Amino acid sequence: VLLITTTGSDSEGQGKNRQHSEISEHIFDLVHPVGWNTPQFGTVQLRPPTMGRSVDSRRCYTAPLVKTRHKKKSQGTAKEAKSPLNGRRLAWIIALGVSVVIGVAVWLDRDRDASEVSQSRGFDPVRLSRLFDQLSNTAEGIDEAGRHHEVAKRIRNSFDLVSQQSALQRFVITENEREIEHFNIIARINPEAKRRVILATSWSGPPETEPAEKSPRYRFDGVTTLLEVSRILVQPRHSTKGVDIVLFDGERLGSEPLHRGSEYFTKRISAFYPQSRPEFAIVIESVGGCDATFNPELESVKRAPNLVLRTWDTARDSGKGRVFPSGSPRVVQGAQLAFHRMGIQSLLLIDPEHPGWHTQADAEHRLCGETLAAVGEVLVELVAASHEEDPNG
Repeated sequence: VLLITTTGSDSEGQGKNRQHSEISEHIFDLVHPVGWNTPQFGTVQLRPPTMGRSVDSRRCYTAPLVKTRHKKKSQGTAKEAKSPLNGRRLAWIIALGVSVVIGVAVWLDRDRDASEVSQSRGFDPVRLSRLFDQLSNTAEGIDEAGRHHEVAKRIRNSFDLVSQQSALQRFVITENEREIEHFNIIARINPEAKRRVILATSWSGPPETEPAEKSPRYRFDGVTTLLEVSRILVQPRHSTKGVDIVLFDGERLGSEPLHRGSEYFTKRISAFYPQSRPEFAIVIESVGGCDATFNPELESVKRAPNLVLRTWDTARDSGKGRVFPSGSPRVVQGAQLAFHRMGIQSLLLIDPEHPGWHTQADAEHRLCGETLAAVGEVLVELVAASHEEDPNG
């Protein structure tokens, strides 16, 4: 900001007073033009403050200046000649200060919004831990009768917020002359996309009639991870990527595995993929341990070596090599086998060394949001890369 003033003594006479008035008008025209015409902005009218009076914007300095000089000549006091001009200077300084404050406030608000957008696009371990706690309380307050169905609907409602389509795939298993109702939960992101991949996990084990120490009913570490992955992939920048989130019911790993949900889904997979099969499927289990590490699973290495290689390369390139070491493969009979039998490349991502692996402790172990975030980031990167290269290649 450039402030230019002109002064004159009483002895300089009427000629110099007129000269100062003309100089003041010229200076104001240079510093505060009436119009600013540029190709980018058009004509911008600049109007100085009028202090509550109707004043010509081009004369707001010079006219009062001439008037005060008449006063100065008649009264002979220099103090009165300076006071109107000083008042207008003060008004401009106040206006400039207010403008600076508003500009800083707008800039800070823009910076805050950018930070929030950046946060919304990434994986926040604290948010994941909180989301896990919320999902873990899904079954609270539900009567025993119809509880399983109600829990399935609540989980589906959560995925409705981060997907374009969802469904409950109901099936009944008869065991010991007792019909047991099951529900696979399916959420589709960009359902019109032709190229598709599957991200899956189990959300429920066998019914409560089985011993609690053998297997928990509900599991939410994988569900939490895939819910956050869906929130990321549903954003417009991923609009070309077709992803199906599948949550299996009635799954149990270990020495006596059960694969009710995955077997039922894969045998009827044509209902969801009438034209072409998904390019690959990734199943995640027990992914919330604080010290979890994920080595390649042996059956996945044998039947989908390229997919395994790409997954671990993606983890290494994204700085997750410590969580995804390339250790000795171990055989785990999981839902990936159901996809293998249908000719779909699949891998199982699991920490089999977890002390509470698919037992009641698996539902109660101390969960680490950092591990869930690491797994989620790798999945998002892998999905993004899948539309640039063919995983079968």
